[in-house]
Amino acid sequence: MKIIRQYLNIAFLLLMVYSCSNKNTNTSLKNSAHENTKSLTTTTINLEYASPIELQKYMGIYLPIDYINGLKETYSHNKSLLRFNDDASFLDIQRDHIESDSHYHDGFWIKREHIKKYDISKANEGIIIDEKERSYIKIGKTSKDRYDTIRLYIHALLFTSKVYYSGEKQFIVNPDGSIEVEDKKYYLILDIVFGPSDIDVYQTKDGKIIGIKTSSNKVEVIKLEDNDKEFGYTDSREVIDTYYIVK
Repeated sequence: MKIIRQYLNIAFLLLMVYSCSNKNTNTSLKNSAHENTKSLTTTTINLEYASPIELQKYMGIYLPIDYINGLKETYSHNKSLLRFNDDASFLDIQRDHIESDSHYHDGFWIKREHIKKYDISKANEGIIIDEKERSYIKIGKTSKDRYDTIRLYIHALLFTSKVYYSGEKQFIVNPDGSIEVEDKKYYLILDIVFGPSDIDVYQTKDGKIIGIKTSSNKVEVIKLEDNDKEFGYTDSREVIDTYYIVK
């Protein structure tokens, strides 16, 4: 009887081991299936912003034509954007929605109800007309940093093929969208909310700022300082230097 009891105990233990192992295996398979399901789940866009128009072939960065014309006349990003005076500073057309920005300060998505009214009849020519009949023209492909694309476009329009000197000092125009003054590289700040209305603000990567006032024949470098007490800059209107076009 003792031997039989021992065999029964062994059989019972083996049955328990198998049961636990099978349970763990099933749990593992369920978890694996759950993970696979999660990995196949796609992010859906809120219907309020999902485009009713097929956008894939029109993807890219678009700037308002009125703003571009303003750049050609005023030589100033700030002046041109204020003259355009509309919330949508650009259109970033994605595969299934459109993103924008108000004065390069507050980002937002264009609502579906507005996109429905867009005119895309000239989209193959790079022109999109919004619900208020404002025209936007494509300046580049969608990129990781749309603001770099926009800066490069502005930079090229304002400074390409121009050489500036002040005595023996040169105002250097770099192909990466930066300018150099006194051996320091500066980049245009697109956000105009806290800046002066008629002077473009440029900043180094370590936070030093200057004002740039451009015209048809010269560039004035203006002293600006961060205002610690309130948002914005202290504009002394002090012209640090004037660089004239030599060709």
